[in-house]
Amino acid sequence: MARRIPDHAKDFKGRAKNIPERDTFMLPYQQRWIADQSLVRLMEKSRRVGISYATAYDEVRQHSLDTCRVDTWFSSRDDLTAKEFIIYCQKFAGVLNIAAKSYDSQITFGEDGKQSATASIQRFANDTRINSISSNPNVFAGKGGNVGLDEFALRLDPRAVYDIASPTIDWGGRLSIISTHRGAGNFFNKLIKDERDPDKRKHRGISIHRVTLTKALEEGFLWKLQTKLPESDPRMQMDEADYYDYQRRRVSSKERFLQEYECEPEDESSVYLSYDLLQGSFYSPADDLIEHTEETTDFRGKKGRIRYLLPPGVFPAGLRDYLAAEKIRGGSIYHGKDVARRKDLSVDTFTVKRDGLHMVRAVVEFDRVAFSHQEGVLYPCMPLVSRSCVDETGIGMQFAERAGEKFGAWRVEGINFNAGNKAMLAGPLRIAFEDRVMRIPDDDLFLTDLRMIKKETVGDHERFIASDDEDGDSHADRFWSLALALHAGKGSGGFVPPPRSPGKRTRVTERTAQ
Repeated sequence: MARRIPDHAKDFKGRAKNIPERDTFMLPYQQRWIADQSLVRLMEKSRRVGISYATAYDEVRQHSLDTCRVDTWFSSRDDLTAKEFIIYCQKFAGVLNIAAKSYDSQITFGEDGKQSATASIQRFANDTRINSISSNPNVFAGKGGNVGLDEFALRLDPRAVYDIASPTIDWGGRLSIISTHRGAGNFFNKLIKDERDPDKRKHRGISIHRVTLTKALEEGFLWKLQTKLPESDPRMQMDEADYYDYQRRRVSSKERFLQEYECEPEDESSVYLSYDLLQGSFYSPADDLIEHTEETTDFRGKKGRIRYLLPPGVFPAGLRDYLAAEKIRGGSIYHGKDVARRKDLSVDTFTVKRDGLHMVRAVVEFDRVAFSHQEGVLYPCMPLVSRSCVDETGIGMQFAERAGEKFGAWRVEGINFNAGNKAMLAGPLRIAFEDRVMRIPDDDLFLTDLRMIKKETVGDHERFIASDDEDGDSHADRFWSLALALHAGKGSGGFVPPPRSPGKRTRVTERTAQ
């Protein structure tokens, strides 16, 4: 039996099956969110299902009323997202035919009144404003009105943000909390669990909404998406099951997919490096590392792939020049390599140490790439490296030995991954995150690897193992590469080559000098 297509979708070109009977401006789950006038409402949601979009419409609609007397303070994770929210507001002001003016302005925040930030602002005829700002929680101090906290769980300290923002609504307004999950131990998840607890003493009076990818697809999300896509887009040929599988395959692990798209927070009870520990070490979005990829072929015709994470404006061909510039600026460069050829990834991590801070400035990941090609990427950078630690377990022994012969044993240290050495490497890495002296990219694959390690205690011994996740693309290779780089940079002054007699040159020093 052929499916019935509603009259408004007769010319629809996509393959979505769940099409609303009426061509509604908002989907049902967006409508429920907009209709909720609770003083505090919370949305746990899948990625990119249009909740910020619906919130922008809701705020503009509220500010269009003559009776509106409060401003809105909508806090996003970064400046780009804050500007995007105001763009949504501009669009809805036009749709609703509301007189409104948008602009950027400096606002002060904090008790001292000296700090400032840029806010994207939309002013309405009733002299109220929507202020869209980035994530600094101090902006709410001394302010009043509606508050929106977008990507709440991803904040450095969600509890502190909640405590500072909540009093903003005391003299009128409401609080909206919107986020995907970021671990079971995150304060965002605690708010949800407390509100659902049978013990009403834990309740805070929060209205809870939940939109998973499954729910969004059931309520017409794919249809809405396909009405916006060009006919040539491959997603136009997907039905809801296809789209679900498409998103599932794109995510680095099953656990991460369930968290990001199905609102099931990851259990961090056995994870060695938790989300809360890691996210305090991210770069700002403007400074974050950017992905580049390159396809390779070895002498047998076998295909391989290289993935780079590099600073903005730096490209793979310019890696050596970038590291040279960092060295001129006074940074000490350290390197760690976890070695692999076929089954796992071979990963090079370059850190720059300056003023006690270890900054991951380049990551190079080799997937089934010939050792000669790996050496071709690494070797030009090695004369700039103060110290390198290389995994010499199994097939890594030859790689570590060749690097040591070429650049000197004082520069290259081979480390065997036995239980004792793994503990020696893993412990300081966790301490570096706890002490906030590490900076890492906010990259899904990189983070999945760092969180893959678990610590087990067997008798009097501790061992560090990678979780058995068939969906991951590595076996915690990025974790160990980073741990090796940190170990290479231990101590305050780095490593220096051994002294030699004046005029006497060895084969090693000749090669190093070249």
